[in-house]
Amino acid sequence: VCSGSNFEVIVTVSMSGGRGATKLEVRGALRPLGPDSAGRGSAVHRWTRKLPLGRRRCVHGWRFIPVGAGSRSAFAPWTATQVEVEVMLEEFTSHVDGTQAHGRQRITFFGPLIHCDAVSSEVGSATAGGATSSAVADILLARPSQDCLGVLECELARVEELLEMEPECRWALLARGRLATAVAACSGSGAMDSAEKAVIKGYEKIAELDAPRQGFYAEARAASLARLRLRAWLQQVEGGRGLGTHLDFSGLSGLRHIAPTMACAVFGVRSLDVSGCDLRSFGLLLQLHTLEEFSAASNHISGDLREVFVLPRLKRANLRGNLLGFRLGDGGAHAPGSLEELEASENGAIIAALNEQGVEAILQLLCSVYTTSQGGLAVEADPAGSTFIVRRRSAHIARAV
Repeated sequence: VCSGSNFEVIVTVSMSGGRGATKLEVRGALRPLGPDSAGRGSAVHRWTRKLPLGRRRCVHGWRFIPVGAGSRSAFAPWTATQVEVEVMLEEFTSHVDGTQAHGRQRITFFGPLIHCDAVSSEVGSATAGGATSSAVADILLARPSQDCLGVLECELARVEELLEMEPECRWALLARGRLATAVAACSGSGAMDSAEKAVIKGYEKIAELDAPRQGFYAEARAASLARLRLRAWLQQVEGGRGLGTHLDFSGLSGLRHIAPTMACAVFGVRSLDVSGCDLRSFGLLLQLHTLEEFSAASNHISGDLREVFVLPRLKRANLRGNLLGFRLGDGGAHAPGSLEELEASENGAIIAALNEQGVEAILQLLCSVYTTSQGGLAVEADPAGSTFIVRRRSAHIARAV
């Protein structure tokens, strides 16, 4: 599904107040969320030629920008309870015989609003209204009907009997975990947690029995643990603690990427730790525009260090121990004005570029000439110790320490 770089839409906001529920239409534009890899504004993470602004392109998410006086006030967290967005998309695919297929699809979103600029108490009061958000509902899975529940329980009992006879049957172990998770969806989050933990143990057992596929089972196990932690975080957010609650995904060995559904569920998070995983790229994490503190140390992330600069609110980032460097090309993103500290030590390509080009040249890659002239950022570097840290200082130009 793709469309142009931006297009106008009308958002319907459901309002609640002393006079009852009302609806308000707000006109605005949808623009790509995260880095536009084919756009003209940035050469970061771009493998192909630049595309014209009107050229259709595929993106994972969009952000809505209200247009017109007073339009932003409609989204105040203490008045807006639900938001409805309707968009027409063009779909390009192919038939079975290979011929091109083109069509249009109408997509509608209806759900609660995440106010990214609100303080934690305001977010908590806005989201904790007794109803479960769409994100939590997706993570907790849908509740099966009574008829389906009876079938699931019967199948689960049969699998348990099979495991008594063949305790090392990996397919039965896998089926038991998934069936138990579906059955537990009728019993609340406590039963879901127990079921997910059983699935994790099952994957560990299966990995021992099927050694050639250990990587697959390790990734599945990490994804199960991530869902557990995400569920707990969402419940804390909706319980009143707000989006400032720290989200910890660290130590999930085998987690190579963040699934789109997971990135959608955590949108609004301000502090995220994915250190010690096996991430290969930033991926959909760059769509989390509300991130202020971001730790992704000790992964296998490759690409350009400046990719994280698309996060407009970023204050502190720890990217130590990855495979990051600086890609050649024009238009590299510059550090946001909110950046206070960037830890990028133990990245071989960065240290090599530092030795070859020097501190001043590297600083010019990280920030604009205007920012440098104001003494905004300073680089603390020790090539011998593989140290590279960028800090914001009020009265210093970059110097090597």
